[in-house]
Amino acid sequence: MDVKGTYQGEITFPTDTEGPFDGIVSGGSMTVTVTYDPGQVPSDGPYAYETSNGSNGDIDIAMGNLNLNAAMDNSGTDGWPIIQFNNAEFEGVSYAYSFTLNSNSYQLMINGLDWEITNTATNEDVAAGTISNEPT
Repeated sequence: MDVKGTYQGEITFPTDTEGPFDGIVSGGSMTVTVTYDPGQVPSDGPYAYETSNGSNGDIDIAMGNLNLNAAMDNSGTDGWPIIQFNNAEFEGVSYAYSFTLNSNSYQLMINGLDWEITNTATNEDVAAGTISNEPT
């Protein structure tokens, strides 16, 4: 039986009232919902739960006008995206999504409980934030 948990996040940057994306501004919210088989998660130590692009669990991310799921991770890394656990408790995700908007290339990268969106041409962070490890 799969388990689903939703975790609130926070947008901490940009500090402007309007960034390059609709609704992704400081103080805005984001959510990460993970679906996984708890029987695959050991009770002791760190564990990387491989969703394999959604074929073994799922990760749904909603922030501003971005709505993503595990199948949309385009990192090319075997097993990604990953749900991270420590002692069977949620500790974050590993997720990468590259996209183009208004002729600019960006990459969303989530590592654990921290995330950022980078303009890949300038290497400038255009948005960033955190994710809580406490379910809602």
